[in-house]
Amino acid sequence: MSLEPMVWALSGDAPVADVNEYAVLGCMAETADRDGCGTWQSKETIASRVKVSEETVKRCWRNMLRRGLIAKGDQSLVKHYRADRRPVVYDLLIPYQWFSNIERTNADRKRLGREPLTPQNRPPIAPPQAKKERVDKGTSRLRLKPPIQEEPERGNSETPRAGTTETPRGGTASSRRGNYKSLTGGLAVPQTSTSNPTTEPPAPPIHPSVLEPDGRVSGKQSPDGRADGGEFGQQEIQESGLPRERAETATAATVASQGVELLMELGRREPQMALAGKVLTDQGTLVDGLLATGWDRSALLGILAAPLPEKISTSVAAVIAGRIRQIPACPPMQRDPSMPPVSVSAPRTVEQEIESRSQHECQGRDGFCGRQVPVMGSLCSACRKSCSADCGRGPAEPAHLDGLCRQCIHDQVDTALSGCMDGCGRPAVRSDSRCLACHQEETERQAEEREMLEARVALAALLATDPVEAPI
Repeated sequence: MSLEPMVWALSGDAPVADVNEYAVLGCMAETADRDGCGTWQSKETIASRVKVSEETVKRCWRNMLRRGLIAKGDQSLVKHYRADRRPVVYDLLIPYQWFSNIERTNADRKRLGREPLTPQNRPPIAPPQAKKERVDKGTSRLRLKPPIQEEPERGNSETPRAGTTETPRGGTASSRRGNYKSLTGGLAVPQTSTSNPTTEPPAPPIHPSVLEPDGRVSGKQSPDGRADGGEFGQQEIQESGLPRERAETATAATVASQGVELLMELGRREPQMALAGKVLTDQGTLVDGLLATGWDRSALLGILAAPLPEKISTSVAAVIAGRIRQIPACPPMQRDPSMPPVSVSAPRTVEQEIESRSQHECQGRDGFCGRQVPVMGSLCSACRKSCSADCGRGPAEPAHLDGLCRQCIHDQVDTALSGCMDGCGRPAVRSDSRCLACHQEETERQAEEREMLEARVALAALLATDPVEAPI
């Protein structure tokens, strides 16, 4: 796995059209070579890894092939697979201008028998076409509730007396008695009439009550007969969308609490923010939790009473509920007035911040390191590390395991292309211009020589301290 294709695919430089192409391209780049070639993951593997369907993977392949993000590569790389299970090899067409070290990339391609990259065979990729916006974007889509139809009033049930000929009005009439034969349509519901009104008085409407500060229900009534004390009760009834009698009953049944009282006070201050019914009870419970954690009542009222936006795509109740959910669980800490004031520096502009950060970046790796350093112009700890080959030409590359500098790495690549210095015919992959086998043999030989030298030194020291008479 190489980092260049992963950086190109996941850093936002690849002109993908949507999030599906972003995920599929990143999964393909994980197994590609340094130049983006030679990746052959199947659609089943990619679909299981990025959590999309196989049809989505195929559609992303088609779109990226058409726009020139990928292309079919060398199919001989998968000739060891069975013919009916052989995947397709793709190449990621990373532009020539994107590579920071094109010489190194072309050296790897030469080692693999590929042609070098040029601006002609790897041109820039055009960005995808912008998606069309919806025609109804930004418009409100409110769901209107159908009006509740009330049943017409009915009169009393009355059976006509014998000797009367007219049908009573205002009630339910049955057929005359004395006949054993029943008539079709014996029951009739006549039209109501003002001449036969009902004798029962109408039930008085139930008005909402005013909550006292201690949570009790007050029985005070306003001069117009309402118990809510003003326009707030009328606004609640109009916002609820229910008939007057049902809305008043629902408001009267609201559970009394400090959170409900706070929301009712909010409705009295801002009539357009008034809540009623189950919405008032549910949101009042959330406000009770905020008050229990230490929030100040006036602070909550100030947050909830903020002006409403000009265009609301939902209801006012949803806006208030969203504001309650965005309030932190714990209130901000109050600063002790006895403490000295904290000096706050003036905020810097974007240009000043960018200039400050750019002046404190490590200038190693020809200015491409980018790590933050405390002193301007200094190197980071990774770039200050000297080359393990003691060449004195530059700091060690942080990503190289052998601790070599950039020039030694290039020399190592050139040596690997030329072969092992011992003439075994294998490529040289070690810093001493040897292959792995020859390097291991040389290391063992040096270890044996070191042990023999140490044994000779020890024997000479022993003879110097306790000489032995030579045999006669």
